[in-house]
Amino acid sequence: MSIQQVSLLPDEVHKAFDTAQRELLEKESGVVVEGRLAGWLARGLDDVLKVYCYAPLEVRAERYMRREQVDLARAEAEIEYRDSRDVEKYRRIYGVADYRAPEFYDLLVDTSKHTPAELAQQVVSALQERYKLVRHK
Repeated sequence: MSIQQVSLLPDEVHKAFDTAQRELLEKESGVVVEGRLAGWLARGLDDVLKVYCYAPLEVRAERYMRREQVDLARAEAEIEYRDSRDVEKYRRIYGVADYRAPEFYDLLVDTSKHTPAELAQQVVSALQERYKLVRHK
């Protein structure tokens, strides 16, 4: 299934999946949940570190263009289409104005400015700070 197809799924499919994710977050520990609505779904769960990874449209389009083998204009159009469709869908289904709003997240990371290793270290550092984890050598 392509990323464009995900936004076309019926609301009932989104609701069922989102309910299952929320239940997982409430019951389990040590899990990583990824998704556009993950931060909002984890709202009110203080033992969940909510991380929002973002990048400017230009960077996202470059990545999409290489991955999907499309030109830059098409990549930008498809990203903007999905973004707007998802914002509208989540507003309609859940009443959330914008799932990307910073208040739903504990850590915001711009993936265009750091290497994957640096991004991982930011998340590890945030976890260590939140849970006062001590690193053993």
